[in-house]
Formats: sequence, C-alpha cells, structure tokens
Amino acid sequence: MAQSAWYAVGIKEVRAVESAVLERYGQRLSDLALTSAGFRMGRFMAAEGIHDGLELAQRILAGDRPVYDGLLASIFPPTTELFRDPSFWGELRDGVLPSLVGIFGQALRVWVAAFDSGEELYSLCVVLDDAGLLPFVEIYASYISEQVRYRAAQGLLPARRYGLDCENFGRYNPQGELARYFDDAGELLRLKPELLKHVQYVEQGVEFTPVPGGGVHLALCRNQLIFFNNALGERNVGVLAEALHGGGALAVGVCENLENYQNGSTFTPQNSREGIYRRLRN
Repeated sequence: MAQSAWYAVGIKEVRAVESAVLERYGQRLSDLALTSAGFRMGRFMAAEGIHDGLELAQRILAGDRPVYDGLLASIFPPTTELFRDPSFWGELRDGVLPSLVGIFGQALRVWVAAFDSGEELYSLCVVLDDAGLLPFVEIYASYISEQVRYRAAQGLLPARRYGLDCENFGRYNPQGELARYFDDAGELLRLKPELLKHVQYVEQGVEFTPVPGGGVHLALCRNQLIFFNNALGERNVGVLAEALHGGGALAVGVCENLENYQNGSTFTPQNSREGIYRRLRN
C-alpha cells in the first residue's frame, strides 16, 4: 500500500510539537495559524516516515536538527516561481526603486523578511541589477531554517521549473533574457555568484527581529502574513514599521493587506493591487 501523502495531526500533537520546539530552540510556533501549520506538519511527517506528533516532538527535544529544519521549511512552504506576480516586480523596478533613490540616494538598505526559498531573493537581485542599483545596496535576508539559507546561498534553482520562470520573467521584462543571469548546473540552475555577493543572511525566528546596522529603506514580506495568527502578525508588522525609515517602502503579498493590523496605521498604501505600502514619516 502506498504511503499516505500526509498524516492527520490532532491539536494535542501540534501542541506537543510546539512545546518541544519552544523548549529546545526557543521558537514560538504556537503563534502560527493552527490549521495551516497542522496540515503542513502532517505532510512533513508522512514524507519523513514519522508516525505521530509525539515521535516528532521527541526527536526535536533530542536535538535532531535536520528534522527541526525540515519541519520549519515545510511549515513555511517555499516560493516555487521566479518573478511570482510579474507586475509587482515591474512596479518595484519602475516605480518604487526610483522613488526611493530620489529620497535616500542609491545606497539603499533592503530587508527580505523571513524568506522561505531562493526564488524571491533571486528575483530581487535581478531587479536591482536591472535598475543599476545592485553595486550600491545592502541586502539582508532573514531565514528561519538553515536548510533554506544553505540552498539560497548556493543560488540553486530546479531546472524543471525553468519554463514557468521564463514565462514570468518575460512578463516582467519582455525584452530581456532570464538565461543571462544563470549558469547551467545539470538538473539545477545556478544564479551567477556576483548577483548574491551583496546579500547578508540573518537568522531569525517566527517573531521578527530588526536586521543589524539600523533602519532599512525597502522591506519585502510577501506571502508571509497569512501564516501568522493575528497577534504574531500584529507584532511582526510593528517590527517592520520600526525597521523602515519614514518614506520607506514595504511589500506584502498581493492577497495580503495591512488594514487588519493596528500597526498597519503607520503605513499608507502606494499600490494596493501590488501590495506596496509606504512608511509614514514621524
């Protein structure tokens, strides 16, 4: 009989795993949306051959770091496309970045908050290169899973999705060629190393912490708020607000908005359709 693609995980099992993660690693997974976390936890357990939540909790308490990292990577599912929402990336290149340069100059500080895979980071680096800004910027990429950081830092991308990636890129830049940014690595593609040399990786938990070195001018937190309960979302929006300079820009997912959060009052919409907000000046 084929192994189930996922296990049904009860609330008690979810809470046991959350307690184990908090005790062993200090991460408060209880602030995640329960239904989504439980479903993805069950899929991860099925893939790893872990038979119930108590076994998973025991392995986490025993310090099984690959299991812990794998769990985190599964709860925050990776972006599976380069240039997801192509019109957003066009607006970033043609509208947001020129505006930020006009206010702050070319030496921008950019924060990719809680990135879940390399695709979002790679897309950002390509856009900054297209805009002629990459040599001048500092990019901070916050990660929750060491597996995610390692994969992204290598610049690797599965070649099997290249057709979809090219389609998205063509909608972002009809005159450009995605191939010029990647080297062939067999079943994988590798982003040219020079595009990642301005990236600094910063470990963080599900509760955001500001990046080192002061404020930022642009923050990307796309398709992350949907995984948080309201309390955690409120806190993380507050951290983003504190991190951004007045007049700086924040991008959330196109299906997310800040109007649901009290701390969202520190932002004003710039392009609601693309999930782009500006930080109000104090």
